[in-house]
Amino acid sequence: MISSTKYSIKEIASAIKADYSGENEIVNGIGWNSRESLKGHCYFVFKGDKYDGINYVNEAIENGARLIISDRYIKSEIPVLYVENTKYALCELAKYHKNKTKIIGVTGSSGKTTTKEMIGHILRYKYNVISTSDNENNEIGVAKTLLSIKDEDICIVEMGMRKRGEISYLSSICVPETSVMGHVLLVAIMGYFCAVRINACDERVVNAFLCGLFHDLPEVLTRDIISPVKR
Repeated sequence: MISSTKYSIKEIASAIKADYSGENEIVNGIGWNSRESLKGHCYFVFKGDKYDGINYVNEAIENGARLIISDRYIKSEIPVLYVENTKYALCELAKYHKNKTKIIGVTGSSGKTTTKEMIGHILRYKYNVISTSDNENNEIGVAKTLLSIKDEDICIVEMGMRKRGEISYLSSICVPETSVMGHVLLVAIMGYFCAVRINACDERVVNAFLCGLFHDLPEVLTRDIISPVKR
C-alpha cells in the first residue's frame, strides 16, 4: 500500500490514458493487496501465476477502496477505470507522479542492492533521499518506488533484468539523470565520486540501458563507455 499519492480520479485516468466521465473524487493512495486497509485508495487488479486480483475486488471495497483499475469488466459499486494492462498503467502513473525528482538508476547482474544502499548512505549526508525498498527491482517494484516519492531531492531506483528489453523499459519509466552500471566504474553523482563494482553486463544490455536513459546520447560516447568493459 502506498499512501503518498493523492490525485483525483480524472487526473489518474488522464495519466494512465483511461476514459472516465463520472464523479471526480479524490483518491489518497494506491494498493493491490485486498487484505490491507485501502481506505480512500485505488485498487489495482493484477493477475499472477497463482492469484488473480479480480477475485478480491469485493474484499478491497470492504477494506475501503474508492477506485478500481482493471483490465477486465467488473460489476462494481465504486468507479472503475479500464485499461489493457494494469501493470503498464501502474508504471504510467508512477512516471506521472515522479515529476521532476532527480533519479539515479542502478543496474547490473549483481551487487545492485549493495550499490544502491552505498550511494544512498553517502547522499543522505546532504540530500533528502528515497530509494528502492530491499531488492524490489521489477516493474512493480520500480513503480512502487516512484509512487512513494513525497518531497525528496533524489530517488535511487534499482532495476533488475529478467527478460530481454526489461532494462530499456524500466529506464523509460524512471528516466534517470545518472546511471550506475558495468564492471568497475567511477560514477560522478551530485559532486561525489563513488567506486562502484557491478558484474559486467552483455554489451547489448549496456547499450540499451544507456540509450534508455539518455535519448540524445551521442553514439561515439556510447562506444567509448562500452569498449573498456571486458568480459
